[in-house]
Amino acid sequence: MAMLCVLIGEEGEGARGRLVRERGAAGYKTLVARSRREAITLLGLDGWTLADLEQCALDHTLAAVRNNKAAAARSLGVSEKTIYNKLKRRGK
Repeated sequence: MAMLCVLIGEEGEGARGRLVRERGAAGYKTLVARSRREAITLLGLDGWTLADLEQCALDHTLAAVRNNKAAAARSLGVSEKTIYNKLKRRGK
């Protein structure tokens, strides 16, 4: 799973607003933005709530680990019980 790194306040030569560095599937992608606000806009996250972001992160992580709750918990840095509780609240 590729990770996204957002650099804020560091402009490269014409790199602002673009992915500037990418490594293979286990690597990372870097997006350069001048401010947090710009990073949110460039990532298309305007109007997202924290709950929306959390749900999206959980769904994508579970898909990436083929629905393995223990692996998802390790990847997200939470307990497996937290994963089960969040899924239960959503009726899954």
